Amino acid sequence: MARRKSKKKSKRSNGSGPSKSGAGNASKPLPFDISQQSSGPAAEGETRSKKAAASAASDRDRPSNFIPEEVSKRMVRRASWLAGVPTTLGMSAFFVNYYLLVNHIFELPTWFTYAETLALFGLGFVGLTYGVLSASWEPEREGGLVGLSEFQFNTKVLFQQWREYGKQKRQQQAED
Repeated sequence: MARRKSKKKSKRSNGSGPSKSGAGNASKPLPFDISQQSSGPAAEGETRSKKAAASAASDRDRPSNFIPEEVSKRMVRRASWLAGVPTTLGMSAFFVNYYLLVNHIFELPTWFTYAETLALFGLGFVGLTYGVLSASWEPEREGGLVGLSEFQFNTKVLFQQWREYGKQKRQQQAED
């Protein structure tokens, strides 16, 4: 399925990301929130400029689950490091252990190779998940180096959206 790319990058802040205080952010939608509200005036009574209104109009053309390019690049960059390094080490462990065994440098038991690769591939899977969830989901905010506060916030948002989706699905099934 092909996605359309807009020529202008939209940089609108809806205040949904993790703030320094960390209080009360979980209820505000992210730019790619599946339960995103219609583009009306902000709850705090903020007035929009013409530029923000034009940006909101272009956002209505996008699907509600659209992930901005900056955010997806950030996710891929983090996940490639956090998953790629352990996975590469897990694949190379077979060759290193084989080399050590064949050249009589060090004899490792068979179970060690299994446990080693299982642990490294498992670490790669955890790194992939953490890489996506620890990236800042706001296009204009880079986030921290480790991303612990972003991980906590994004995990809350993820579980909240799963609950809302399940609730909507149960209501839809009840109506049918």
